[in-house]
Amino acid sequence: MNFEKTAEIESALEHPTTLRVYLYLRYHFDKSSQNIGIRETQNALKMKSPSIAKWHMDKLEIAGLVDKLSSNRYVLTELGFSLQQRIPVKLPVQMVKGFFVPRIVLLIVFLIVSCITTISISFWNPAFGAANGILTLIVALSLLIWHFRNLRKEMKVFDMNTEET
Repeated sequence: MNFEKTAEIESALEHPTTLRVYLYLRYHFDKSSQNIGIRETQNALKMKSPSIAKWHMDKLEIAGLVDKLSSNRYVLTELGFSLQQRIPVKLPVQMVKGFFVPRIVLLIVFLIVSCITTISISFWNPAFGAANGILTLIVALSLLIWHFRNLRKEMKVFDMNTEET
């Protein structure tokens, strides 16, 4: 597959509703080998109108992932059926020494290191260890709340009930 075709496919699957339509088609064709119509897609994905489903199906057709039959039904192409591409889902990550690490992993590492430090300090000076533990708890809860609020904002885009065109 050439670079232009890959960019075209990524562009088509970038829209959350088009991605939902494509994933529905993939799931549907894994279950049976039938073609599928606009109304079936609209009803299955709870879209407000068939024109929304048609627009997204046409977008997939332009990308070469589906073919439109003369009966106004759609069928996955060989490319659409065999596409092994990562789904574009946004997840907050941080680059650490060339690796993408989810931010929640960094938070967990922070909590583990802080707990070990608090226990170590508690043996030396219990009052200082308690203060360190309370400070660690406050920082960790603040970071956790911040992380999940940002994650919820980002995942709203990929809500399965969105009715975007």
